[in-house]
Amino acid sequence: MNFPTTKTRSALALVALAAIAPAASAQLVSTSAASLALGDNYTALARGFNAVNWNPANLGMPGNPLVSFGFAGRGAAGMDPISLSDVSQYSGIAIPQAVLSSWLARVQAQGGQSLEADGAGAFALSVGPLAFQVGTGAYERGKLSPDAVEVLLYGNAGESGVPRTMSLQGSRTEAAVTSTAAVSFGQGIDIGVGPLSQHFAVGVTAKYIVGNALLLGEDAGSQLQANPLALNVQFPIIQSDTALNGYPQRGHGVGIDVGAAWSSGPLAVGATIQNFVNTFKWDVDQMYFRPGGALFTTSGSRQTNFDAIAMTAVPDSLRANANALAAEVEAMRFKPSLNVGAAFRALPFLTVTGDIRQQLGDGMHLAERTHVGAGAELRIIPFLPIRAGVAAISGGYVASAGAGLDLFLLHLSAAIAARKTEFSQSPSAAMTVSFGQ
Repeated sequence: MNFPTTKTRSALALVALAAIAPAASAQLVSTSAASLALGDNYTALARGFNAVNWNPANLGMPGNPLVSFGFAGRGAAGMDPISLSDVSQYSGIAIPQAVLSSWLARVQAQGGQSLEADGAGAFALSVGPLAFQVGTGAYERGKLSPDAVEVLLYGNAGESGVPRTMSLQGSRTEAAVTSTAAVSFGQGIDIGVGPLSQHFAVGVTAKYIVGNALLLGEDAGSQLQANPLALNVQFPIIQSDTALNGYPQRGHGVGIDVGAAWSSGPLAVGATIQNFVNTFKWDVDQMYFRPGGALFTTSGSRQTNFDAIAMTAVPDSLRANANALAAEVEAMRFKPSLNVGAAFRALPFLTVTGDIRQQLGDGMHLAERTHVGAGAELRIIPFLPIRAGVAAISGGYVASAGAGLDLFLLHLSAAIAARKTEFSQSPSAAMTVSFGQ
């Protein structure tokens, strides 16, 4: 990637993205196809409205556009170890027994079947050293126990064909929707030391986060009994609302990100602490609890208890399960994340970049907790950048590639990526169209 020069430029960016790759910040959405192509190793390079997400200090660095704005949307779904591509091969036809057996063996070896879906949308704007972004993100993560998967694949007789008691414990689901408004500012200082020209900047992002919706359920001992045949469901749930109307607020808080950036000649370095301060928490007292109990038998008897109860009115007989889920919700906070990135123009036509990120502590799982990666951009033909990146992330990896087309004021970028997390395997894609000078 060509390092920005001191020449001021303006840009108008219209971004269309479809990707599962999460943003660098847990609450903000990356609006750059170039970042995805580089494996999301972009801390030292982001400029304009992208700096809100990656490093606010970059708003004070050379090459920051005078004006830029963009729209972004990301979304995808996947599962593991049985992937969506595995299932799609047998659409409309019977699955061979050998395949079912191999699938179940993979699930048993991993301790369950994980499912994941993510989506986000954002609008961002920058004017000189000031930038703004507003966006909404949603995710769903679930897990099925090995026995639950065996029942789905084979029915109550299981793989052996001999009915046995199946335990569904270990199955769970978690989903949340949050919205964030953020304002960033970066201030730069040019330093001359002899023949060397150095640039240093610091930046800050202030965020207001709203929790719109949440659902958390965890199996508490469900069983499919073999003799006599019966299904005993124990799946308590805590949820923010019984129906979604308007713009609900079931949690809120403020956050502060801080960043610094430095460049000299072909080398640029950036560092941020995202969620340096973050007071967000869910308001459990406004939520509802569903006992999630049900009993079905072959005699035709049926008992269910899924009625919603206000958390402030849960009876003592159900309080233990309600409190256990409430404690998990209380722990769903945005934890600090330390991000360090560097970029080096090794040759006039080659730029390499790398990022290291680590979330400090457990909290809401909206992005990978660990990221170590590198990327490169090649410009053998100056107006046709070719990009690639890889990263090791918590529970998996990211491998990506992309290309661009720069024609005077028109700039096109596209990227694809293969991504594996501890929850799923999913492809990613992104495209950016920008106009500027």
